[in-house]
Amino acid sequence: MTISILRLNDEKAWDEFNQRSPEGSVFSESCFLKAYGDPFEFYSVEKSGHKLAQLALMRSPSESEIVSKDFLPHLGIQFEPRTGDLYHDQSIRFRVKELLVAELFSKFKNIHFYMSPTNLDMRAFQWHEYHSSRPELKYRVETRYTLYLDISGLRETEDPFASQLFKSFNPVRRNLIRKSLKEGFQTEVSRDLQILNDLHRHKDFFMNEHQVNCMLRISEQLLKLGRAKLFVTKDKNGNPAFAALYLLDSKRAYYLFGAGHPDFQGEGSGALIQWESFKSLSADGVNEMDLVGINSPSRGAFKTRFGGRIIPYFSVSR
Repeated sequence: MTISILRLNDEKAWDEFNQRSPEGSVFSESCFLKAYGDPFEFYSVEKSGHKLAQLALMRSPSESEIVSKDFLPHLGIQFEPRTGDLYHDQSIRFRVKELLVAELFSKFKNIHFYMSPTNLDMRAFQWHEYHSSRPELKYRVETRYTLYLDISGLRETEDPFASQLFKSFNPVRRNLIRKSLKEGFQTEVSRDLQILNDLHRHKDFFMNEHQVNCMLRISEQLLKLGRAKLFVTKDKNGNPAFAALYLLDSKRAYYLFGAGHPDFQGEGSGALIQWESFKSLSADGVNEMDLVGINSPSRGAFKTRFGGRIIPYFSVSR
């Protein structure tokens, strides 16, 4: 089986494949990558003119490294939809990964990227130079985790507080949400990125200037394209307490950016904005949320209190 790796310059073809691939997401769409602002390259993996997979790479200025970036949690290799023939599908995917593993290793001295949560077979990376005792000839594969929530049921119930989703929240979280509503906190859809900017620039949020500018550039461009939605929760006096921005694609919504004012820490505004966002996005037709990472104690504790399914994904590096 002869498989070729080709440079792809057709953004429309890239986005169409990304749309139908199980591994595709808004993070690998050309609109997101262009908004990100750093140079990237598209590659197509083909057999006899038939496209099997594609891959986007962000390279270092020296072009000798594949680098991971902030706010790019899922990229990696994308495959065409499965045919239903398990042996055929697994064989093709494994062969493509073997080819890419060898090609990337031969061209780049440093490699780091994250795979989609639907891309779970990492044997090709783990088996590279399997019998060698030299660690520099091997890939490192590390497990990461994110959290998925099914929000589809919220639009099917007259009382969201009676929904299965709300019942699955941590009891303290449910009480905080009710308490915040009684105290007059309200959540609205907004396009005012200055609120998100101001909250993220507070000393309690450790984002440097480059990260903040990147966040604002991504948020502005995707809001314009209708591929993002910004929510702001305010107290009864209209003071912003929390802001959260979600990215959207045909598969799910992604909680990418969020920040709260320290004066409202512990008041429940962070829990309330998520709850109100879940309801609003469900009404828009979104079925599933990806809370995008539970890979530190504080993030993990905050997000898992919403219930949901813990989903593994993988970091690949050398």
